Formats: sequence, structure tokens, C-alpha cells
Amino acid sequence: MAHRHLLHVDDSEDDLFLFRRAFEKAGFESWILKSAEGGKAALEYFNAVKDGTTPKPDLALIDLKMPIVTGFDILDWLRKNDLALPVAILSSSELKADQEKALELGARAYVSKRDTLTDVVEFVRGWGG
Repeated sequence: MAHRHLLHVDDSEDDLFLFRRAFEKAGFESWILKSAEGGKAALEYFNAVKDGTTPKPDLALIDLKMPIVTGFDILDWLRKNDLALPVAILSSSELKADQEKALELGARAYVSKRDTLTDVVEFVRGWGG
């Protein structure tokens, strides 16, 4: 069975931990979960993808509101570096302007952090690319 790769980016160590636990409990056998704590770590990961030293994720689930390097910054970097990959923004922001900007920058989905972890896990389970 070929594995799919999911990259979860968040500046909160607690959110990364809780998502990993929910992901493991959901029994995703066909997905490999990688985590990046913060936007800077995400850019390091994506540079490794660009260099061919790390597998390209089948889906990147990226927090929008992070200090220093935001989800918007990551989307912009991906676009400028021609690294096309599906990104879903995960955010507590309900602002329509944030949603529109994320989609304009190339995000394929906008998932609310106000949803339960189960809802977010089910979003990943239903991801078709």
C-alpha cells in the first residue's frame, strides 16, 4: 500500500500534539504524519521538498495565524517557488477577508479550528487531492 504524506504546521506545540493523538486514534494506516512547529520550520521542510531530500506532502494542513512566518507567508513562498501542492489552511479566524486571501494565494480549502479535532481528522480522511 502506498502511503500518503500529511504535513501539519502549527506554532502551538499543544495543537500539534492533540492533532497527532487524534490522527493516531483515527487509525490512518495509509497516511504518514509529519509535523512542523511554526512557519520557519515549515519553510525548512518545503526547502527540503524542493531539494528532493524530503517527500512532497499529499496535503499540507497549515495554521494561518503564526508569529514571524504566517500561513499567508508560506502560501506566498510556495507560489513563488513553484512548489505546487495541496494546502488546507487551518485557522480560528472566521474573517471572510482571511479566507479569501488564503484561497487567492493558492489554498484549496479553509478549515476552521473551531471545528472539533474529529471534524479536522475527517476532513483529512475525505481528502481526495
